[in-house]
Amino acid sequence: DDKEIGNYLNVNEYEGVIYYSKENFEDLIDWLFSMYNLYKAERQEIKPVRKGPKKESAGKLPRKFDDKKFLAGLRSSHKYFIELKAASDKSGYKIDLLKDLISGKKV
Repeated sequence: DDKEIGNYLNVNEYEGVIYYSKENFEDLIDWLFSMYNLYKAERQEIKPVRKGPKKESAGKLPRKFDDKKFLAGLRSSHKYFIELKAASDKSGYKIDLLKDLISGKKV
């Protein structure tokens, strides 16, 4: 809900400019980063491990989590979330400027 998020971020207006709390924004971003990556880990395809020429059904084979693939995704999402925090700093914690920076508008 936008109102609840606004309350959490301490959104306020001062002299016609809408600001938000740096600390609460960063906490929210950290939680979103954690939840996103937990979701990705849970949903990652776990492939059967085949050992030797023996033919077994895929359901009976041991399964392996692809940690290299997950770590690559983790690095990518970490980069994105770091960029969000940098955009927040650059915006001076002004919501409209943050939206412009995130959407790629020239500021």
